[in-house]
Amino acid sequence: MRVPRPPGCLVAGAAILVVLSIGFFATHERVREEITTGLQGRARRDPYLALGRFLAESGIPFDEKPGGLSSLPPDGHILLLFSPRESFPSAQVDRVLSWVERGGQLVVSPSSGSEDDELLTRILISKKPVQVSDAAPQAKGSADPPSLVLDIWGEEMEVQSRAPSRLLDGRKDCDIASPGPDAAFLLSFPLGSGRVTVVANPGIFSNTSIGKAGHARLLLRLLSGPQEDEGDGDLSPRSAWLVRRDEAPSFLSVLNRRAGPALWSLALLVAVVLLHSGRRYGPVRETPRSSRRSLLEHIDAGGEYLYRRGLVAVLVKATREALLRRLAVLEPATVAAGPRDCVRRLSILAGLSPARVDRVLFGDIPEKPEELAGLFRSLESLRRCL
Repeated sequence: MRVPRPPGCLVAGAAILVVLSIGFFATHERVREEITTGLQGRARRDPYLALGRFLAESGIPFDEKPGGLSSLPPDGHILLLFSPRESFPSAQVDRVLSWVERGGQLVVSPSSGSEDDELLTRILISKKPVQVSDAAPQAKGSADPPSLVLDIWGEEMEVQSRAPSRLLDGRKDCDIASPGPDAAFLLSFPLGSGRVTVVANPGIFSNTSIGKAGHARLLLRLLSGPQEDEGDGDLSPRSAWLVRRDEAPSFLSVLNRRAGPALWSLALLVAVVLLHSGRRYGPVRETPRSSRRSLLEHIDAGGEYLYRRGLVAVLVKATREALLRRLAVLEPATVAAGPRDCVRRLSILAGLSPARVDRVLFGDIPEKPEELAGLFRSLESLRRCL
């Protein structure tokens, strides 16, 4: 059987493809490029995740207290206090300093809140903003923070930090004051049987910075203390506690601290308004019991209403018409004969003069209250005669 040959165009196309492939791989090179995507997973939520793992690998048991400093570690252990301390009461400061005096080791940073840091005030440490002249020069074109050289018990270490403030030593007994005694980045001094170390910026121990420069080595050196001037600086297996959040304050304490003056002013205003209203209106009166009223009381109330509203003419007209309707029922012929016969008949029955009866029935309405009352009395006299 004879195998058919492929067409010439297919052979030419395959040859061109081979030549292009050889040329592409001969003129191009594969390059690996790293793209920074930022922290992921737990490292994004916990800025000190790398610190905890580093201490654990160094033989120091590590524990983070996410709910705040509700309790203190055992005496002689390490406390990393990086919380804002906005809700740090004076009693808690006393507990922490007493714990340090019994042998605890405290590494603390200035409070990030706007309020005064009572803990630093008690240990005579204050902070001031970093001036441009105080900041270390940064290499041109470098994205890294400026470098500082710290002298830690005779050992020089380099750190990179854009600390927003520096520390002022009010104690004058710090055995570490780096980089200088006037505006230091780090201060350390003994307190009782323990030690306090104040770091201006704890961010050098965060996930993104602990692996740079000598930050990890600096942390081990600070925790080991001045007694280990030689060697690799390994630590005994004392536990380290990290506190980076305050305890959740109660709702009432937050209101008292943030809106105390406004709430007290509002309460005083309400008290003044209630006092003024009570004096004005007096005690609450009891609701009167409901009772049935007589027809005459309703008529009297209706007449008083019309009088107060200036509708006296309506009231007088209605009274006169009621009198004439009663006369029409008793003597219809008299009413049909006309007003003169009505006046003459009523004057005979009441014993009054025709002129007075005519004035009562058809005269003008008086304006004075006394004359108006006399008109109604005369109409009532005529009604009783029928």
